[in-house]
Amino acid sequence: MNKLKVIEAEKLQNLNIISFKDKKIFLDNTEIKGVTDIEIKKHADDIADVILKIKSSIKDLDDD
Repeated sequence: MNKLKVIEAEKLQNLNIISFKDKKIFLDNTEIKGVTDIEIKKHADDIADVILKIKSSIKDLDDD
């Protein structure tokens, strides 16, 4: 494997994996609940910039 492909493979190992199944969205095989919007800007191969908007319950945000 040439040096460029090794560098690309190392970068891919540090990325999260987003997948879709049965109208559900998963991040690293864990379902993400409460997604209200998703924006995907695909790059070369299987890499993309992804912006997720989710509704969540926030605990301890204002605790000091």
